[in-house]
Amino acid sequence: MLLAGILLALHPGADAQKQKQASKEDKQGAQREERLDRIRRELQDATDRAGLRMREGLNSEPLINGYISALGQELVPSDVPASQKFSFRVINAPEPNAFALADGRIYVTTGIIAMVENEAQLASVLGHEIGHVINNHHINSIYRQRYGKVATTTRIAGSAMRILGGGGSRAAGEVAKVGLGIFGALTGARYQRGQEIEADLVGLRQTLALNLDPSEAAGFWEKMHRRFGEPSPLMALFSGHPTHSRRSELAREVVATELAQEIGRKSGSLQTGGADFSRLTSVVRRDSSIQLSEVLDRHDLALEGLEAVLPVRSDDPKLLWAIGRIHRLTERSGQENSLALRFLQRAAESDKRGLFPAIHRDLGYAYATSAGDFPSAVQSLQTYVDRHVRKHGTYPPDLETVYDYMGLFGDTGWNAPSLPTENTVSLLQQSYAAPVWHTPGGASVEGSTAFLREAYQAAQEPLMQGPSDSN
Repeated sequence: MLLAGILLALHPGADAQKQKQASKEDKQGAQREERLDRIRRELQDATDRAGLRMREGLNSEPLINGYISALGQELVPSDVPASQKFSFRVINAPEPNAFALADGRIYVTTGIIAMVENEAQLASVLGHEIGHVINNHHINSIYRQRYGKVATTTRIAGSAMRILGGGGSRAAGEVAKVGLGIFGALTGARYQRGQEIEADLVGLRQTLALNLDPSEAAGFWEKMHRRFGEPSPLMALFSGHPTHSRRSELAREVVATELAQEIGRKSGSLQTGGADFSRLTSVVRRDSSIQLSEVLDRHDLALEGLEAVLPVRSDDPKLLWAIGRIHRLTERSGQENSLALRFLQRAAESDKRGLFPAIHRDLGYAYATSAGDFPSAVQSLQTYVDRHVRKHGTYPPDLETVYDYMGLFGDTGWNAPSLPTENTVSLLQQSYAAPVWHTPGGASVEGSTAFLREAYQAAQEPLMQGPSDSN
């Protein structure tokens, strides 16, 4: 102390320098908090508009939404303040993806629900997004990009122009329309490696808290890499996450280091999930697999997904119909021909409510082409027309084609039944919608890439650009 006093006496400006430094740090801290608060306000406005746009793509199945919400709420750490609310919603989109808005709205696509193999994998995905929210990664990412020493706004804008517009003034106009801030509003823009590890740590730790095996996460992202490769540039830019292979590495790193001891203590009791997962996710997994076949022609993935659901939906006509159609599209041998016919027969037998008249049309064509059974083909086509009239009060849009084929198969005299009376038709038309008649997946399914791009356009605050001050 004597020596310190002597030094202070010899250097009277040292204390003043410390005070000046402390004052500067206080000022910088206050300025940072002011900037963060400004970002929060701007971000909330953009987030609200993006969330409103997301509603147009929400899945309406009550069981899957209830299940995802219940699992998500269980994964929220107990020390998170009650004032921080979370919601978990499902979006109808075949591409596997998940993301969080800054205020705790978390979205998963039907595509990712179809790809996870068990509850542990699904929990790790939801928990990861929770981790981004509770660690304020969205806001910190925008702060870094707006005020950091190395500005990344130009790089992001350039990537967006190349992907969205194809170059030139049109691309620039698209970026201006979208607003660079929407990337941050939806996904925190580009997360840093440390933020990804933080989010993984939250997600995997909470997965473990539910007695679910967190090591399943790495296996899931490895599967994603095997099945899809790396995300497209567009989805990678929007999602803000690393590549599938990198996510697998990060999850494995967290499990092997931060969670190793706790996993060791629970090693005998960890599970991958219960029966609720298979049962409650089966509709989404079925429909997403159908989309993979009918929309994207990924028959390998579709068949894998449909067969995984078959044990819990063995009498589901839509599921059986889809499997039969895939076998017809990909058949190479007599055995596969037999499989296609057998599944379509089972689908027709299982459709006791007559919900899917077109099963009988596909069955008729299978009888003719795969089995050479023309009488059965004619009978199935007649059933198709009859059931379509009874269900919709109209003739099927391909009636002329059906007549054509029936003549080819040896029947030129059969006529479709008369349409219902005027009063009956009037009653039918009060609740009538255009029939989904030609495939299990419906007439058309819009992919999530286009949908999500529109959602990003819903929030146009240029958050990344921010104010011009650089102090």
